[in-house]
Amino acid sequence: MRKLLENRGIDGVEIDSAGIGALSGYPASDSAREVARSHGFSIDDHRARQITTADLEYYDEILVMEQVQRAMLQTHSEALAVHISLLGEFGAASGPEINDPYGGDVDSYHETFALLEDAVEGYVEKRFPKKCDD
Repeated sequence: MRKLLENRGIDGVEIDSAGIGALSGYPASDSAREVARSHGFSIDDHRARQITTADLEYYDEILVMEQVQRAMLQTHSEALAVHISLLGEFGAASGPEINDPYGGDVDSYHETFALLEDAVEGYVEKRFPKKCDD
């Protein structure tokens, strides 16, 4: 997403990553790192962390992969202005949910990457449309 926004000349959008069941402090799995490298970037320095109430208070929008994640966060965010969206709803190739490949083989990570890439492209297109003079 950062690269897509950069390519459109959009700055000032803060992006972070957190999970509901994340093992805080742990690196991405070997399969996830392999898939990232195969697409030209590194997540070797990434460390998992749990989403916090402070995140829900700080960010305008939270993107989740599964409906159960949205339901869990909505119980904590009802009084906040945060909008929680299913990322897959923005993609052409997936349904509204994108399953977490954690614990799967490298092929499942490649499949998930493709769905995430499609959904992120759709999200950026919808939330940050190109101007007519671009």
